[in-house]
Amino acid sequence: MNELTSRKHHVWKFGIIALMCVVMMGCSSDTAPAEGEDCDDEGATQSGYICEDGSWVLDEEDDKDAGVDDAGADDAGAEDAGAEDAGADDTGTEDAGTEDTGTEDAGECEPESDEEFCERHFANCGELTADDNCHEERTVDCGECDEGECGEAVANLCGCPCEIDGECYADGEPSEESQCLVCDSEEDEHDFVALADGTECDDGDECTEALGECAEGECVTQPFCEGSDADCGCDECEDCTESDGWVDDGEPYECCDGPDEACMCQDEELREHFCDGTECAYEVVSRRTTFFDCEECGPLQECAPAETQCVEEPDCEEAGDCGLGEQCCAGECISVGASCTDCGSDDDCPMGQQCCEAECISQWDSCDEVCESDDDCGMGQECCEGECIFQWQGCE
Repeated sequence: MNELTSRKHHVWKFGIIALMCVVMMGCSSDTAPAEGEDCDDEGATQSGYICEDGSWVLDEEDDKDAGVDDAGADDAGAEDAGAEDAGADDTGTEDAGTEDTGTEDAGECEPESDEEFCERHFANCGELTADDNCHEERTVDCGECDEGECGEAVANLCGCPCEIDGECYADGEPSEESQCLVCDSEEDEHDFVALADGTECDDGDECTEALGECAEGECVTQPFCEGSDADCGCDECEDCTESDGWVDDGEPYECCDGPDEACMCQDEELREHFCDGTECAYEVVSRRTTFFDCEECGPLQECAPAETQCVEEPDCEEAGDCGLGEQCCAGECISVGASCTDCGSDDDCPMGQQCCEAECISQWDSCDEVCESDDDCGMGQECCEGECIFQWQGCE
């Protein structure tokens, strides 16, 4: 029993070891056969070999698959390398971006050549100091004269190619009236010559498009605005008629709307707008006064135009409006004997009174505090040592 038990124990131990070997992939029952070794299972494969005609031979199909895998790995490597190259290209692109920045820098003003500088200033000799096309001051030698003397008539100009109306012009130099009329000494030394129709030109007017075309010596350009009442302006156009209407004329003021209402008034004028060259102008075609914030006067009040407010109505306007023994003084009926301060002469005062310094006083009273003769004193008075006294008092 002990020997049997021992054998079983070894069998189980061997099985466990074999199982562990398979699980851990540490062992394999497949061993690579030798090429040409006999085999029984036709078509069977083992470790890259195939059983054909009773012998193990190298499986070519298996080699091809392996080759494909290797090639795939190579392609992957190539792709990686390509990616790296692409990265290098990207870096190049970034560098190209840097070049673009350089291009932007190049987009700044590029100075003209010395020859272009002289031509633009219509100079063909001597040293010329002026601003170039980039508005930088530059001094350039514009050459020497083959004929004529440099600066003879005009600085930096050989001789006088064109003498027109007593002025010298360089060849190609335009007239002040039009860029389409230029000096062409070969054709006419004493008059401007018209450039060919269709030649680009600039009339120098900021209210027209930058470039126009020459036509019979005139620079024809297209204005930005039509110049009509509805399309007026220079480079920005507006409809003048949109501003038509009533407009306040001055500040509001107090006024009367009839005898019974005190109001505020506003003078207004009706303006009609039109295009005057490149600006909108207007003319006044009507006027009116608008009343607002009106208040009705009380029962015994009226709006006085001079005072522009409600005041008490006057009791009278003349003596006939008052009763017997009364007089009308400043719109008020007072006693005939009372003083009315509103007088300009004795005729404005009631009987028995005189006008003294715009005030009606009794004829018995002296108007002047100081007198020079009896005429300066009132009735029944005499002038005594510069003072009016009653005659009965006597002047000692």
